[in-house]
Amino acid sequence: MDKHYWKEAYKHLWSAASKKEEAVKNLIENETGLKVEMAGLGAGTDGYISGSAADNKMEIGDADLFIPDLDAFLEVTGPNIAMTIEAPLWFRPDKFANTDRKLKAGKGKKHFVIHVLDEKGTGNKILRAIDLNEAFFSKLNAGNFKTVYPRIREI
Repeated sequence: MDKHYWKEAYKHLWSAASKKEEAVKNLIENETGLKVEMAGLGAGTDGYISGSAADNKMEIGDADLFIPDLDAFLEVTGPNIAMTIEAPLWFRPDKFANTDRKLKAGKGKKHFVIHVLDEKGTGNKILRAIDLNEAFFSKLNAGNFKTVYPRIREI
């Protein structure tokens, strides 16, 4: 498969992802005074970046944001359609694998997933934070979370 296949398939969604990343960055900076940096490949932009993560001296699944004063990485995600707060969450496995590698290597004191959700029926914006710590990975590795294998756009 061409290394640009997924970029081409999902480039129309980059703007929505970038807006979520910027919103979380601005919220943290405005509410805490902490500096937040864009970190992952393409974070904060909807522009085309040629090559893979490795080609750009990054790792697949790198988090979107980094808070230097806390040594904390934040992956910003969430659906692009309104959903109920009870709907199950779905995350790319490479994001968890990346965080697990970083934790084992001692890179980053904290790692979080920030799930941005527009609540169906109310329009409320809901942010959910999941602490990707040792306890989380113990539960994940023990099979405590349902694993699904979605077919994305019938691919």
